[in-house]
Amino acid sequence: IWSTFSPNWAARIGRDQLVDEGVLLYKYWLAVDQKQQEKRFAERAGDPLKNWKLSPIDLEARKKYVEYGKARDRMMAATHTRHAPWTIVEFNDQKRGR
Repeated sequence: IWSTFSPNWAARIGRDQLVDEGVLLYKYWLAVDQKQQEKRFAERAGDPLKNWKLSPIDLEARKKYVEYGKARDRMMAATHTRHAPWTIVEFNDQKRGR
């Protein structure tokens, strides 16, 4: 019978049971637009005290910004529920976002 359900089904049931038992589940997404992200990358690349924050994976990921955005939207559509909603935090201004 388990093969008839998607793996996401089991995760949703488990998450909902945890919340029903009183677990407080908070999900936050820190949203940064591409322009701001590029600005942060440039600042980090040019600052020897911050360039350690950039990895080869970060630099490759920049090429897939649109693809990652679509994947994020699908993930949120599948996992935003009454039991465990997402809270999107505008994070272009880091100090305000914190």
